Amino acid sequence: MVPRWTRETHLTDTQVHVLEAIRACPRHFSPEDILTVLRRRKIRISRSTVYRAMEQLIQRGIVKRHCLDQNTFLYELMENRHHHDHMVCIRCGTMIEFVHPDIERRQEEICRRYRFHAVTHTMFLFGFCADCQE
Repeated sequence: MVPRWTRETHLTDTQVHVLEAIRACPRHFSPEDILTVLRRRKIRISRSTVYRAMEQLIQRGIVKRHCLDQNTFLYELMENRHHHDHMVCIRCGTMIEFVHPDIERRQEEICRRYRFHAVTHTMFLFGFCADCQE
C-alpha cells in the first residue's frame, strides 16, 4: 500500500493543487480532466504547468502514465492501489481493471526461464466491451 501524499512530502503548492484535482477525477484521467477540475475550483493554472506538475508526480511514483497508442495517454493515481492490468474498449474507451493470479504466475515463470528480473509491468488488452459487441 502506498501512503497518501500530503504537503509534508515536500510537494509544491502547484503539485498539491494538481494532486487534489486528480483525486476528484475518474480513476483513469487526462490532463484535460485535471484542467477542468482546477478551472471549476477557480484555480488559475496553465496547461503547461499542469503537464510539468504531472511529470513530477510521475517521477515520484504518485501518478502512472499509460500509453494507449502513439497519441493517447491516460493517467492514474497510484495511492492506495495494488498492481492490476487493463482491458480497453477500442470503440467507446471503457477501461476495465483486472487481476488474475494465473497471468501473474505465468509471467513469473517466463521471467525465470529467461533469467530476467522484472521490476514492474503493465498489460493492456484491446478489444470490444460487452456493450460495444452488441
